[in-house]
Amino acid sequence: MSAHKNDSKLFRRTIVIAAMTVGAILAIGYADARDDAETKTMAQDLIRARRMELVDDNGRPRVVIAAPLGNPVVQGKEFPRSAVVHGIQLLDPNGNEVGGLGMLDNGDAVMLCFDHQTAEAVCLTRFGASVGLSAFDPAGPGSKVGVTGPQRFGLATAANGESSFAMSDRQGRARFMVSIGANDETRLIVSGADGKTLFQVPEDPDRRGD
Repeated sequence: MSAHKNDSKLFRRTIVIAAMTVGAILAIGYADARDDAETKTMAQDLIRARRMELVDDNGRPRVVIAAPLGNPVVQGKEFPRSAVVHGIQLLDPNGNEVGGLGMLDNGDAVMLCFDHQTAEAVCLTRFGASVGLSAFDPAGPGSKVGVTGPQRFGLATAANGESSFAMSDRQGRARFMVSIGANDETRLIVSGADGKTLFQVPEDPDRRGD
């Protein structure tokens, strides 16, 4: 009888130890699976690449993210860039560049531009401490690629603290300009088509008495 009791106790202990062992193995396995899932999630949150292309339904690249960007294609022809640029390139269905965000290799200049067929239409730029926003008319027939049409308006802040806003006519002639100088002095100039000043504040001392 005593031997039977001892065997029963041993059996129960064996069952308990086995259950604890299985539980530990399952817990370790779950932890490993969770760690693997977290590792995979972290890996999916980071993509390291030199170039990425987003394509349309026909497989044509429409948005390119690259460091550096390749040469732009304009009217079906590739043109070399004047400097190394990293950023985002926007393309039309034929692969022509229609805009983008670019940063020069040294990081000293950043440009966000949208284009007419052969040159920029509007650009937001930073060169060093100077910032500007400019809009251009389309270039005339036969104009070289990269040569803009007349600048119609410009908004800028200069490194010396001066800020200005200017508008031009369709020939690119300055017609209206208001600025605040580095000394915080406000200036307003309105000009005619012939380039002569029609109105100016403060008045130019050399024009008094005209």
